[in-house]
Amino acid sequence: MDQTCLKDVHPAFAGLVRALSADEARILQSLAHKPIRQVTASKLDRMQNLFEPSVFEALDVPDGLAFPSNGRIYLEHLHQLGLIEVSVTRSRSR
Repeated sequence: MDQTCLKDVHPAFAGLVRALSADEARILQSLAHKPIRQVTASKLDRMQNLFEPSVFEALDVPDGLAFPSNGRIYLEHLHQLGLIEVSVTRSRSR
């Protein structure tokens, strides 16, 4: 790191960067241009008045990931690190 920039860097920055995989870094870079959409669904059991466990349906990860099937794990890790926020939008099925 350039010494002139060192005073502007948070002390935890280097450790945070070390904690990222290459795919997670690609995801962060892609988030600068568009959000990632994850779709899950769960059904309501009206007899028990409970939702069944959510079923993962789709994840819109960026191209070029070495392990795109790990997309959910990457997003969970980025969220745990406090680098991304996850918002939930609910829709009613017809």
